[in-house]
Amino acid sequence: MSLNDLVGAVRSFPSVRAGASPQVNALSTIIIALVTLGVISASLVTRRGTARTHRIGGNHD
Repeated sequence: MSLNDLVGAVRSFPSVRAGASPQVNALSTIIIALVTLGVISASLVTRRGTARTHRIGGNHD
């Protein structure tokens, strides 16, 4: 590790502690919301498919 690496790390540390910009926070919120909706949708589709399979007759294994 050189002195330049250490100085760069010390300079960037306060910006990391300050947190992300509002734009990054908004984008993160949107991504989390989309992923959550996708998981819920997949769960509902799977649940309906399972219920339909059991109603029709299911597996005869």
